[in-house]
Amino acid sequence: MLPEMLKIVRKMMKIEDRNLTKMRSILTIMICAFAVANLQAQKKPKVGQIDKALKSADYETARTIADQASEFEKMKDDPKTWFARARTYMVIDTADANIVDNPMSVAMASFDKARELAGGDVSKLYTTDGLGLPVAFDQHVENYWAYYFNKGATAYGEEEFERAVESFEKAQMINPTDTNAAINGGLAAHNAQMYDAASRNYQKAIDNGVMSKDIYSLYISILTSEETQDLDKALEINRTAQELFESDKDLARQEINLLLTMGKKDEAKSNIEKQLAD
Repeated sequence: MLPEMLKIVRKMMKIEDRNLTKMRSILTIMICAFAVANLQAQKKPKVGQIDKALKSADYETARTIADQASEFEKMKDDPKTWFARARTYMVIDTADANIVDNPMSVAMASFDKARELAGGDVSKLYTTDGLGLPVAFDQHVENYWAYYFNKGATAYGEEEFERAVESFEKAQMINPTDTNAAINGGLAAHNAQMYDAASRNYQKAIDNGVMSKDIYSLYISILTSEETQDLDKALEINRTAQELFESDKDLARQEINLLLTMGKKDEAKSNIEKQLAD
């Protein structure tokens, strides 16, 4: 009986050895396949193909290359990589490709990253147009701004005020110091009775140094309206306007009326006496 049992055990061990050998072979093949795939994944992205893909409206390919390049070890600190990524997402945005969420934020962040890595000197970041003429970094940003400003102007002319506000505010995201987009965004919002948006845009214009009494007056009219009723802010804006337009009597009288409405009779009286003395 014992010899027979030993034969069975030896036979089972041989089967297990064969299975183990097979498993080792399969594992070796899997490791090799993974290594090849990993090497392929680390292959240097061909950034030069981005513009070609964009021109043929192959936005997904352009986006994939741009994203891979921004993470590739030998390319992620190159301003040209981020400039290419910025252009990619800018085109995706303006083409309404709808392949990613909020492409504008990615485009602007990439423009900023490119500028940062270039140390502020973006003179070497440019493309060429169909005639072989250079299109500078700042010109790309300006064109991006113009796209949304013109879109807003068209919507405003068609009295599509809500759409105009959206476009003018996107133009401001591209150029935060632009007063034209802020003023027009405020006017469009005012026409649409979007008072919060109008206030936001008028305030942005004022913060950026707009010199227009009309804008101050329109802003104050919103702040004193029944819908808003922010008299403290209205008084603040009135006084800011008076600093710019010192000889304007209308603004001075408006301040007195605001003070009276707010119950600040002593201040109003002092202002009246001052005006009479002048």
